[in-house]
Amino acid sequence: MTRLLYLILAVIAAVRAAEIGVGFDLSFNHGTASVAYPNGSIVLVTKIDGDEQYKAMMRNQTWLLPQDDNDLQEAGQVDQTFLFGRLGRLQPWLRTQQPLPTAIHTMLIDLQAAVNDATGSPVLSAGVVLPLSPSQDLKSRFATAAPAFGLDELKLYFPASIWAAYPFSAPDFYTCSSPEHGVLTVDYSDAGLVATKLVDECGLVDVQETWHDLAFLAEPHTADLASGNVNVSSFRAFINEPMKVWSTDQVLGIAKILLTGSHGATPGLRNILTSALTGGAYEGKLDEMLVPQRGALKPLFLVSAGAAKESLRWQQDAWAREAEAQGR
Repeated sequence: MTRLLYLILAVIAAVRAAEIGVGFDLSFNHGTASVAYPNGSIVLVTKIDGDEQYKAMMRNQTWLLPQDDNDLQEAGQVDQTFLFGRLGRLQPWLRTQQPLPTAIHTMLIDLQAAVNDATGSPVLSAGVVLPLSPSQDLKSRFATAAPAFGLDELKLYFPASIWAAYPFSAPDFYTCSSPEHGVLTVDYSDAGLVATKLVDECGLVDVQETWHDLAFLAEPHTADLASGNVNVSSFRAFINEPMKVWSTDQVLGIAKILLTGSHGATPGLRNILTSALTGGAYEGKLDEMLVPQRGALKPLFLVSAGAAKESLRWQQDAWAREAEAQGR
């Protein structure tokens, strides 16, 4: 009996050791993959640039009306919201078996293959992050997408700003003694500049507001964009607007700045931030507010690393999985 118990415990330990968290970050222009292990280490796997079809799909599905539960449709698709009006709740049921758009499916297949090669074992569970709030249509498609990738589950996370902050948040809300603080995430890539203000209450992250320059939509820029091409006055006003804690109505300023994106570590972004902070409450405080981002948490991979950590936590949290299965 004792030997059998030891055997069972050894099997459980081996299974737990084999658990990995996999995170895929689908940005506007590219995708990245990271893997988190139970010992706390994170491995950066790959970055894959998207083709024009992928870039167009990501912009159409997530860019307009950020943080709104919009119903942007694929080209040529009938807007069912218009047809059914107040019966819009039927849409997820009507679209249950719709596959992911080809461009997104292809990107995820390539990222998954890279993780399989890097870990030497097939991926069974993963988290996918989208930059902003996706269309209801895209949410519905992700809800049933796991079998197409041979996965047991595929969790959809958004917006990306939450998962950029996740690796730096307190791990346990119930034992956390840190005060609430404001966080600014700034994503900088060929798709433009997107900034989001968050309130972090011991790991409970509340998205306040997102800013982007609409000029980027008309004319996507490149890595050598100078700070003068950004609407700095608008960006400055956004940064200096105070935030409120949802649970107490306490007014907060920005304590931390996190950088993401393919150009997140470039001098160009530093110049933009320096210009935006000049003349406001945070002038001269850039270095004090910037959070050191090294290794697995460097700007390019920060979001996929955060998703990988959450993917691992989710697999290890039996209570949360059971609660979701029971609809609680």
